[in-house]
Amino acid sequence: MSYLKSLTDYLTNNVSGKEKIQVWVESDTLEFSSAEPDNGLVSHQAINFVISDVNVDANALRMHVANWVITYLPDFDGMGLPKPVLHIEPLEDGRFDVAGVIEVKETLMFEPDPNGVWQVDGQNMTIKSDFQEPDPLVSELVTFDGVTQDTELNV
Repeated sequence: MSYLKSLTDYLTNNVSGKEKIQVWVESDTLEFSSAEPDNGLVSHQAINFVISDVNVDANALRMHVANWVITYLPDFDGMGLPKPVLHIEPLEDGRFDVAGVIEVKETLMFEPDPNGVWQVDGQNMTIKSDFQEPDPLVSELVTFDGVTQDTELNV
């Protein structure tokens, strides 16, 4: 569920406040081997989101979704996942209602931990996700207006 929290935080920080955003997992398919239960599992999640009455350009909304996918799922193309799907409904005054689905795969593995609450073959374990926070400089999508902002370099 790390990707769910990440997408929620990203949309809240970059698109609209919490009061206009809903994010949830519609389905969570688990891939694992009953022959080797210690190998962990892969959680294939369909993350759904709805943003109501947002005052952000539709193309900017698309770029925010693409930026999140590129940042948090850098191997997206190699994961065999469907492309994100957006439904954008124009409202009055340049506002939009947006709904979307992004599918992710999160690998969960056991990792030795003396304080772990799981026990595997007599050893305490914790559950570790393959989710990684990106480098903050890589994940930042900055929008600017070159006409009204100072564009001179201060050397």
